[in-house]
Amino acid sequence: MNRIVSLLFVFITGFSYAQSEIENIHQTIVALDQALVAKDSVTLKNLLTDDFIGVVPSGDWFYKSDYIRYHCRPGMGLIQLNTQPINKTNIRFFGNTAIINRRVEAVRLWPDGKKESLTVQRIEVCAKITNQWKIVGGQGTRVMEGQALPK
Repeated sequence: MNRIVSLLFVFITGFSYAQSEIENIHQTIVALDQALVAKDSVTLKNLLTDDFIGVVPSGDWFYKSDYIRYHCRPGMGLIQLNTQPINKTNIRFFGNTAIINRRVEAVRLWPDGKKESLTVQRIEVCAKITNQWKIVGGQGTRVMEGQALPK
């Protein structure tokens, strides 16, 4: 009987831990999206690891400092990101590493003032460093509606 109670305790504790970590990861991703739209370089600097590499939908990739500079240009870039709810975000854990797959609806502003709406499939890789989730890498691929092969 004690063994069953012990196993149940481990299961419940592990489930609670996993739910807590899922919420922590989702909060990190929401903070990323908010910082990108706000062009908040300080928050981005804190969220991204020093060796971060990010890829934007055009296929261009940047190290951390250039990624921040790219997203913090005044008068252009992302002006809206609609983050998926936690139940539509796929989060997988591998020890202290998490892989996040999600889709966002974005609006970006071009230098000529034109606004463009686009759907982006995102993947982020996070690592738990000193008890805090940090973003190690991320990539956004533009979803071209109607151009996918049938499933």
